[in-house]
Amino acid sequence: MAYTGDLHRGVWAGDRFDIVPIDEFTEREIGTDGEVIVWKDVSESVAKELKEILASEFPASLRSESDKPNGDD
Repeated sequence: MAYTGDLHRGVWAGDRFDIVPIDEFTEREIGTDGEVIVWKDVSESVAKELKEILASEFPASLRSESDKPNGDD
């Protein structure tokens, strides 16, 4: 793998990552220990990191249309 970032320490790594449908999402929950859990939306930072990972493996596939030379798909 060409990506040199820290894959196992991202905001999405570990047991605090949960994908839920928007209609089931609540900003606050009560944890098993009774503490209030406030969820943080990390979508943008995760998307950026995933794009960096993909770009390191497949550099030409993620270029924007304006970055591609004429005739390059």
